[in-house]
Amino acid sequence: MIYEKIAEITSNKKMSIREVEQKAGVANGTIAKWKTASPTLKSLLAVSSVLDVKIEDLTRDEGGVQDAKNTTKS
Repeated sequence: MIYEKIAEITSNKKMSIREVEQKAGVANGTIAKWKTASPTLKSLLAVSSVLDVKIEDLTRDEGGVQDAKNTTKS
């Protein structure tokens, strides 16, 4: 869910996932790993800052429910 939200936001902002990773200071491929694993809070904060969105915008589903699996690290 987080990866899909980031992909949507980056598309709307005409940015690539790789560009976001570089600006956020995370390794190449990190965001793609979030398809199956939860991000660290530090990485998620950095990405949300680059995208200029709140963490909640990345972790809530369409119904406003926070993704419970965001409590583990990857």
